[in-house]
Amino acid sequence: MTDLLRHSIHQWASESSFEVADAYKWLFHAALGGEHAVQDPEAARTYLFDEWDSLSAPHADEPIVTPLTPDGRLVRLHLRPYKEHGGSPVALLEAFVRSAAEFPPDKSRFLEAWAELGNALTASPVAGIARADWEAFDEWARSRGYPAVHHSHAYSQANRPPYRVLLKTHATPLLANLSQVSGQ
Repeated sequence: MTDLLRHSIHQWASESSFEVADAYKWLFHAALGGEHAVQDPEAARTYLFDEWDSLSAPHADEPIVTPLTPDGRLVRLHLRPYKEHGGSPVALLEAFVRSAAEFPPDKSRFLEAWAELGNALTASPVAGIARADWEAFDEWARSRGYPAVHHSHAYSQANRPPYRVLLKTHATPLLANLSQVSGQ
């Protein structure tokens, strides 16, 4: 098993209402970054500011950062705790756009990890995902050229997951400016 899939499976164990679309999205981000969400910088800005204005308080155990890759080079920065600790949406937008531009997307790495997940599911379910779920989703995704996707309905309802995918080098300065954050 590759480091990426082993790391991902470990992270998925702490997720609630996790489904095959969420595994796909995780691997997609880990290999391709957030470039797909910044095709139109003005739309990315509008979406972030609209989302920012609608944020609720963070969940009790919601981290500010979750590493997407085993080396921690790419992370999800979770908006609710970031905002709660005084984060700036303007600085976040700048870091998001820069991360998307600087991270080298690797579609073959994504496809390799996605296929590896399918193979692992032959032996037993992973994070509640069965091989049949993977096969159905893979057929759908393959027929569309393996596009970016949204989280599953179940995951979205349970977690309302507002985050941005950032290079750690751009996330670190954002975190350094937050108030009362420990253990991040």
